[in-house]
Amino acid sequence: MNFDLNEKVKSVEKDIINWRHELHKIPEVGYELQKTVAYITEQLDKMGIEYKTICDGSAVVGLINPNSGGKVIGLRADIDALPVSEETGLEFSSKHEGKMHACGHDFHAASLLGTAKILKQHESELKGTVKLIFQCNEEGLSGAKRMIEESVLENPKVDSIIGMHVASVDVLPAGCILYSYGPAMASSDKFYIKLIGQGAHGSTPHLSIDPVSMACRVVQELHTIRAMEIDTLTPTVITVGTLRAGNGAFNVIPGFSEIIGTVRTFDNSLRPHIKERIEAVVKSVVESHGGKYEFQYDFLCPALCPVEEYTNKLVNSAKKCISEDKIIKFPTPIMGSEDFAEYIEHIPGTFFYLNAPGKIDGVCYPAHSSKFCLGEEHFTEAAKVFVQYVFDYFEN
Repeated sequence: MNFDLNEKVKSVEKDIINWRHELHKIPEVGYELQKTVAYITEQLDKMGIEYKTICDGSAVVGLINPNSGGKVIGLRADIDALPVSEETGLEFSSKHEGKMHACGHDFHAASLLGTAKILKQHESELKGTVKLIFQCNEEGLSGAKRMIEESVLENPKVDSIIGMHVASVDVLPAGCILYSYGPAMASSDKFYIKLIGQGAHGSTPHLSIDPVSMACRVVQELHTIRAMEIDTLTPTVITVGTLRAGNGAFNVIPGFSEIIGTVRTFDNSLRPHIKERIEAVVKSVVESHGGKYEFQYDFLCPALCPVEEYTNKLVNSAKKCISEDKIIKFPTPIMGSEDFAEYIEHIPGTFFYLNAPGKIDGVCYPAHSSKFCLGEEHFTEAAKVFVQYVFDYFEN
């Protein structure tokens, strides 16, 4: 690396902050990211970086030094927002009603743009190819899978990948880098259960097949799976998030009830077993009541397990550009999910967090809050790590 990294990153700091502000104003959700993609591609055009869009125009893939003949590294940033109404009062608040960058993906995109600008300026010094991956629909936990299906890791074939997520917490040092050897984050699956009974008047329950009673039993039995069938040393969550039946009438037994929930675990091998056990519970309860059921189980994304070799590379690179007291190992994995895990199912890679706490009314609100805020004075740390990691990766 024939330049001063601190000075170079400082030179793009205002750009990163401005890009983040502009993206924050136009949050979009899922695969409907036309304005976001247009803004990102406009910046890539200015940098002279070649790119293409995939996933029906909801994602961008750029290339720096595409004809290197060397290794190919992928740098990934998710770019979608959430269906949250913003309440931060910031000057650059969302202009899209009911939508907000409440998880920091606006910064992820801006940080990758800043990294791209530096790498493009020093393209001739790179001994390999950098693939820039601006990913759609991470919040739906399906964007990475779809991008892989649309060959984001091919043409040219990506040898390894690195990703980042921002955090805003005041219990950790501001500007610190957090890493893990894995598992770092849990898998995420979704289940849907429809319990079909026979409706009746509330005064004649004997003429019904009560889907409310069935639902109560199913929910209880789901908690029993977690408590009695899974090793207590294997963290696992089975959570019912939605339970509904009827239309509000006090004297009507409805014809069906619905249960929707999530399963989280750090052990990917458990996921098929839990699916089978949930359906077995539902079948048993329904048969005992004489009802019927519908069952759907979606494997959304696996547990995120950064590869040790590449995480070691990450730590070594971070030590060259970040104070060592701000490079911190995750004390424990977290039950939140991140579909970056899909990439690591196919190629080796690693992942880190940057803590950039910001406060609204003196409070650090968590991700997905309508008052989620970031401290912009820490934004350059991510670009430093990305650029340093890329150059080190090509040297080894």
